[in-house]
Amino acid sequence: MHKLKVRVEDRTYEVTVVETGASARVTVEGRTFLVDAVGAADRSGDGMSAVPAPPPAAPVSPQPAPTAAAGAMQAAATGTTGAIHAPIPGVITKVCVTVGQKVERGAVVLKLEAMKMENDISSPFAGTVKAITVSAGVEVRDGQLLATIE
Repeated sequence: MHKLKVRVEDRTYEVTVVETGASARVTVEGRTFLVDAVGAADRSGDGMSAVPAPPPAAPVSPQPAPTAAAGAMQAAATGTTGAIHAPIPGVITKVCVTVGQKVERGAVVLKLEAMKMENDISSPFAGTVKAITVSAGVEVRDGQLLATIE
């Protein structure tokens, strides 16, 4: 695990990188992403890979900095099934929705504690909760099905 501070334009972010073979889990302000290296990597000897970003095809307007609400972890959805999977291993501390409840995109569905931090698991799409496969106090593994929303 590597903890870094990176500067994007005029803002500094704390980033945690956990390498898992050819990919890595990158956490920025509480939001976790699974990333894969592309192109030739430069091994600096410290376990980190540096891959230069390709230049943008056209000027890109800056995006607003993530806020606490936008930083809520969004679980991966698979296809059109509406399956929400655990983005990291941990323990479910709270189920925030019920079966049959309508949810908007970004609504907090569950709370998951990992590495002594409570993370919001948000719905990546709007719909109706069809199933919840976990309950508070249950330990979940990375990728485990948590809920289904259609």
